[in-house]
Amino acid sequence: MGPPRKCNQNKSLPLLNDANRRSITRNLREKKMSKEEVTNEGNQTDQLQNTLSKKVSVFKYLNTLAYGDRMQPEIKTFTKSCIISHLNDLDGSKLITPFEKRVTALQWHPKYPSILAAASKWGELLLFNVGSKTSNYISGIGAGGSIVGLKFTLDDQCSVYTASITGKIRRESFSNSPGKTFLSTNCYQNWFTSLDVCKERKLLLAGDCKGNGILLSTDEGQRIWPHFKRLHTDKVSHIEFCTLDTNLFVTASIDHSVKIWDLRNLCRSVILPEPVHTFLHLKGVNSAYFSPSNRCSLLTTDQHSEIRVYKSPDWSEQLVIKHPHRHFQHISPIKAVWHPLEDIVVVGRFPDDEFKKSDVRTIDYYDGSTGNVLRRFRSGTGGIVVLNGFNSTGDCLASASGCSITFKSFKNKLTKIPDLHVHCNSSIVPLY
Repeated sequence: MGPPRKCNQNKSLPLLNDANRRSITRNLREKKMSKEEVTNEGNQTDQLQNTLSKKVSVFKYLNTLAYGDRMQPEIKTFTKSCIISHLNDLDGSKLITPFEKRVTALQWHPKYPSILAAASKWGELLLFNVGSKTSNYISGIGAGGSIVGLKFTLDDQCSVYTASITGKIRRESFSNSPGKTFLSTNCYQNWFTSLDVCKERKLLLAGDCKGNGILLSTDEGQRIWPHFKRLHTDKVSHIEFCTLDTNLFVTASIDHSVKIWDLRNLCRSVILPEPVHTFLHLKGVNSAYFSPSNRCSLLTTDQHSEIRVYKSPDWSEQLVIKHPHRHFQHISPIKAVWHPLEDIVVVGRFPDDEFKKSDVRTIDYYDGSTGNVLRRFRSGTGGIVVLNGFNSTGDCLASASGCSITFKSFKNKLTKIPDLHVHCNSSIVPLY
């Protein structure tokens, strides 16, 4: 072996010029910044997860809704995103045509989410179980028997209250029991146009075509108000109790107004009561629904192109949504409704060339807080969807168009719905 090599310790390193020094400094700075960004992103993710884990509590959410308080922004964003993603999963549809004439009323059972009741222009009634292959049918009287108000009874899943243009408020049973007439005007010039039930107080409210209202007991139909109360100057198109305070109820009318009433004031008044609040509109109003999720928002639909949202306690006008749904004599009035779990508005579209050229017939979903369009689904029948309604759990949507009813739900639930007439698929309409 040769002698070991000697290391020249005095050998100097190559000198760095200014360009190399700037390049090395820049690389070190970029590495440091990327490491800080990763750390910051991780910290932000952990912070968001910790915030959601602390604030998004089911118990706190339900307690907030029970007291009608304002939800935390994190909870509202979290729940609304879940509902919107849930809407994307409602990708299938089944269609049934149980009536000879157009559908005039839809009502889901508040306790049993698979049971739906529907009524027609000829006074026909259908009780349909989405979860099985069973349906009950009650024939109508034909022309002049249109049912415009429909509510389930409080303790029976097979009985409903009806208000019709025959001038009668009745309790009908699908279990072969005889029906009972609670109230009759005995006059075809005066008929009932709206109906609602308060299960907590066992009360029934009804409005007629002259702008009057009447309060009955749900037990045997006894009159609580001995006389009709003058609520509007024209037809009462909608009437509904407030679930947050059952002393309050709202009425909508063709006289271009929506009014909130207090039962305590009405009981002291003889004929001409004073409302708690009045909302004036540009056109006649088809409906006014309290929000089932927060119970502090009011959704109104006029007879032309406006959907409005009002907020308590001062009932200020929070939002106006421009939407084509004009009134037409030969279709049922179009009504916007709430999603049961979140402030999302669901409404059918009646295309109008003055509103938008080359529009299509769809079911539209709007954010009830901002008015932004969330989704648009094409009508399953190709016709104008006039009535919509989610069941109490929000996993099935029933839509009425003409004589047909379309169900949109998860595919595994749609397999349980029988084909009574025809099967039809719906598709999503792209938004531009």
